[in-house]
Amino acid sequence: MKAITINHFTSSPALKINENTIFDRQRISQELQHLKLNDYKPYLSYFITDGYYRDTAIYAKIKLSDQAIESLVVENQRVQRRYRIDLSYDGSNYQGFQKQPHKQTVQDTLENCLKHLCQEPIQTHPASRTDAKVHAYHQVVHFDTCSPLKADKLMEQLEFMLPKDIKILNIETVPQLFHARYDTLKKTYHYYLSKQANPFLANYAVFVADFDVEKASSMLKTIEGEHDFKWFSKASNKNNTTRFIHKAKIIEEETKLIIEITGEGFLRHMVRMIVGHLFYELKTNQGSFYKALNEPNTTHKKYLAPPQALYLKAIDYV
Repeated sequence: MKAITINHFTSSPALKINENTIFDRQRISQELQHLKLNDYKPYLSYFITDGYYRDTAIYAKIKLSDQAIESLVVENQRVQRRYRIDLSYDGSNYQGFQKQPHKQTVQDTLENCLKHLCQEPIQTHPASRTDAKVHAYHQVVHFDTCSPLKADKLMEQLEFMLPKDIKILNIETVPQLFHARYDTLKKTYHYYLSKQANPFLANYAVFVADFDVEKASSMLKTIEGEHDFKWFSKASNKNNTTRFIHKAKIIEEETKLIIEITGEGFLRHMVRMIVGHLFYELKTNQGSFYKALNEPNTTHKKYLAPPQALYLKAIDYV
């Protein structure tokens, strides 16, 4: 591929140079005079290249929209190697993914093993921060290390060290600018409803005796597209609470129902609150689900579904 033409932008471009993000077009143009990029190649949903910024060797990540540059991320080249880990876990014994003082979390467990193997402190960056008791079929993290350990050896040793409720699916080296969270295009969550009062499913599903699948499916259909999910989240008034949902449906199987929701991104507790509001509306028929969705600027009560039935199903980067 040819080198990028750096003066062709969308109407609202963004330039991030290390930790400094610039949105002003004039300032971007000034900074780009000091940027020299080589040929670029596709990777996931964007393009990557290398070059120089003010005589410093850099890597760059370019996102395009209709052949115009939407965003350009520039970072100084580092000696460290970046790894991507795909994993799954049973969240029953953990207080969520994200590390917390004096609590057992998936992140702490993983980082302690990596610290031992790499012989240096390791900080992992997840695609999603699942709550306490929430499970994951597919979680993705990345981390940087100076360790010479290759991906296959790292995976072999991690599988031996990690507890049985955490499973490594894949480990690979990735470009320095890959980011497990910010490169995500879509996430899919499942919420499991059991048709049977089975005590062995107490940590993995919520029992429902009567569940109107047709009405629930109709309600879920209304959240598809772009909406303000302020009243379906724990976000504060200062947060941007608008999100885009690609798909929301119910999958019916012999012994269970699966609520499947796929979106570009989710707010804290968003899926559990959608399901919680769904439960409440099916029980009361008061129209609270639609009011919370369509009247985000008025006050509504929030309903939170139990965590153990929620699963991070898939992370998509392409």
